[in-house]
Amino acid sequence: MSVSKVSIDSRIPLVPWTVRDLAIVAGGTFLSGLLFYALLLVLFGNTRATFRLARYVAPLIMIFFPPFWIKRKYGLSKETLGLRKGNPIYVLIGVTIAVIYSVVIQLTPLKYGTASVDLKSYSLVYLIWAPFSISGFPSIVLAPISEEILDRGFIYSYLRKKLGVGIALMLQALLFSLLHFNYAYSNALSLLLHRFVVGVILGLLYEKSGNLYPSIICHSTINYLAVIIFALNK
Repeated sequence: MSVSKVSIDSRIPLVPWTVRDLAIVAGGTFLSGLLFYALLLVLFGNTRATFRLARYVAPLIMIFFPPFWIKRKYGLSKETLGLRKGNPIYVLIGVTIAVIYSVVIQLTPLKYGTASVDLKSYSLVYLIWAPFSISGFPSIVLAPISEEILDRGFIYSYLRKKLGVGIALMLQALLFSLLHFNYAYSNALSLLLHRFVVGVILGLLYEKSGNLYPSIICHSTINYLAVIIFALNK
């Protein structure tokens, strides 16, 4: 099945997948990650090894399942999900937005809290090489790639086709924030709003650039700067 070259703004194609596809891909991704985590708990117990392995496997499922599904059902390539070449200036724009946002957020009630116990023990050398470390790679590299493919490339592309850009941007940002909600944090509601704003930024970046790479880089930079800011606030 071919995808129309005509887009709402001529940059993002009108995708053919349906709400049923969304349910299968999103639900399948979540259940697969949950089952794998349960298997790890059985094999290794509630240990750091279990936690670290789960942080690698869950995003890897999110990275490979959407492209696999649209290839299998519609014969489409990963480019349909936004993983295609675009104007490199948007990558620079994404990094700039990430830096500005990460600095400005510290002046608002949404600012990052104090560092966790683990981050307090990290050295400056670790913070520099955090994206390549065992604990940093999943959150700084894998998570941005997987979440942009699923949230923006797959879910947002469908929502914008059915509801239009404005409503779709708000809904995908809301979904993005809810998926990151953690009631265990004392400032959980502030973090929810923070992630909603980030979701809007990433959605707009994808909308304007027409490809996911600027959003991935922006997302990764925000996560990386969050690690540094957490550590500096200890």
